[in-house]
Amino acid sequence: MKTLFNSGHTACAGCGQSMAARLVIDAAGPNTIVANNTGCLEVFSTKFPESSWGVPFIHSLFENCAAVASGVESALKYLGKADTVNVIAQAGAGRRRWDC
Repeated sequence: MKTLFNSGHTACAGCGQSMAARLVIDAAGPNTIVANNTGCLEVFSTKFPESSWGVPFIHSLFENCAAVASGVESALKYLGKADTVNVIAQAGAGRRRWDC
């Protein structure tokens, strides 16, 4: 099975966030739209001109992830596609620890 979160990103070796993102998106499937706020996951998975995401990915500001995801869901409802597309809001990087 082809993964929907591809390798080649710049996450730290053994990064739990990258492993969790891969498991979540593979479980959600290809009919998914991901909204994510500014943080490690966004930075290491979407470096221009490439993206690790095999699904549509929307980057929002720090505090806007839930609002962006609910707007996407509202648009999908309006288009009659809410039952066929998953919307995932991934926000927050947790407590930051810099051990570099």
